[in-house]
Amino acid sequence: MGNGLHALMTHSDQLKHLVAQPELIANAVEELLRFESPLKLNTRIASVDMKIAGHFMPAGTFITCELHKHHFNFKMLNSF
Repeated sequence: MGNGLHALMTHSDQLKHLVAQPELIANAVEELLRFESPLKLNTRIASVDMKIAGHFMPAGTFITCELHKHHFNFKMLNSF
């Protein structure tokens, strides 16, 4: 919530738009989570031997996934 509030406070045009059209709140929540996700990394332990993107990962390997950038359109990186 803090990241989303900060994004709205620093993009006052979007806050005004949302206040004027409260029916957009559900979509705004999704967009805020995409724009400034609270979860940047997620770590898992491989339970079985596997391949990820052509790389062998034996069971027991710690695998860290960067989730944050997956949702970005890099052409519009700072757009909200």
